[in-house]
Amino acid sequence: MKKLILSASSIGAFKSCPIRFRNAYVYGIRPIEDKESQRVGTNWHLLLETAALVPGNECSCVHPGPVLPLIKEDCPICEGIGMVPDDIMEVVTRVLNKAYEGIEFNDPEAKEVERVTLLHALAGYRWHYGEQLEPVVATEQYFSLPLLNPQTGHPVPDVFIKGRIDKLIEIANGIAVKEHKSTSKSIDSDSTYWGHLNLDVQTTMYIYAARRMQQNEIPCEHPGCLNHLSHPCENCGKGGPLINTVKYDVYHKPTIRPKKLTQGDSKKFVADGMYCGQEFEVVTGIPEPGYTELLHPAVNGVQAYLEPGSKPGTFTIRETPDMFGARLLKDITERPEFYFRCVELTRTDAELKAFEQELYDIAQNMQFMVRSGRFYTNEHQCEATFRCDYIESCYNRQIVDPDHIPDGFKCIFAERFRREKLDDIMQS
Repeated sequence: MKKLILSASSIGAFKSCPIRFRNAYVYGIRPIEDKESQRVGTNWHLLLETAALVPGNECSCVHPGPVLPLIKEDCPICEGIGMVPDDIMEVVTRVLNKAYEGIEFNDPEAKEVERVTLLHALAGYRWHYGEQLEPVVATEQYFSLPLLNPQTGHPVPDVFIKGRIDKLIEIANGIAVKEHKSTSKSIDSDSTYWGHLNLDVQTTMYIYAARRMQQNEIPCEHPGCLNHLSHPCENCGKGGPLINTVKYDVYHKPTIRPKKLTQGDSKKFVADGMYCGQEFEVVTGIPEPGYTELLHPAVNGVQAYLEPGSKPGTFTIRETPDMFGARLLKDITERPEFYFRCVELTRTDAELKAFEQELYDIAQNMQFMVRSGRFYTNEHQCEATFRCDYIESCYNRQIVDPDHIPDGFKCIFAERFRREKLDDIMQS
């Protein structure tokens, strides 16, 4: 391992279990399929990025061509026109549909419910925050910074801090980091979720990295201006104090699930097509002999499951994914604080200095294990909070390395290891 990368996720894995760190970040052996929580989190970020697009701006799919610009014809954002359309929610829907193409679920309805949940959650997010969202200075800020020795201030050879900051935004007293997260945990104001963030590596790392980038010369949008973000631009006045704040924007994933309507609500819905403030197209099914009501109606073209009641003429309907989405959106408008909360967190200069030392100490421990090839397990983390990806190989004492990849896993560093082996052969 020629380079050591310190990311929030690699540090988290190392702190939890060195074997987990070794498998995922030294050997690069990862599950082929993403977990539900990872998929939802990734797609939530994708939707927020898409919703922030400005109608009329050039689409990101446009690239310079020899004569005319090259435009991706099947782009889900612009559909080949090269410009962000006016209806952002239509764009969001296309991008989300594209994200779920080719993903297999054991239960097709579960896939549709997950997709619809994200779509309606975003609609609720836009309704809740409206015009409150802060001006964005920069998005998708990737960083790769050399680790510094706290005693000398010099870079540590072949050790880098890496990550991606969602946004840099303008706040009253300068610039702040903004991070978007999704969680199943409570986000009430008295929840331990917020207290935990005082110890969170990623939160501190992103402020630390943003500040280090800020102290380098970064141009603003004005030609010829090469001011530090820490010093106001003479043209626009942007800039100010060193970054010490992150706005942590959290989406609490729904706890409600699709349900059966009552008999009364089912009958009313079939009659007028109205549900949770939204109108649906209901096409009745074919009745059985002696049964006067419909069977399995189609709701917006999707078959709904109908269960006959004990009395003739009575029935209950189970929500289709779109019906569930309508109820979810209604629930969001009635209790938005359950679903969304944005909290401002700060780090002092002393805390950032201590964090720099912590990064250095962690890197020293990582390097010792990598160089010695000795990693130990932490048996208390196998099933803590979530089931570890490597639990089967550890429990069954299987060898895991680039030459022994468990079923259902892949090696993301396979090409690098192949080149290193070839180099060794050539040098021998």
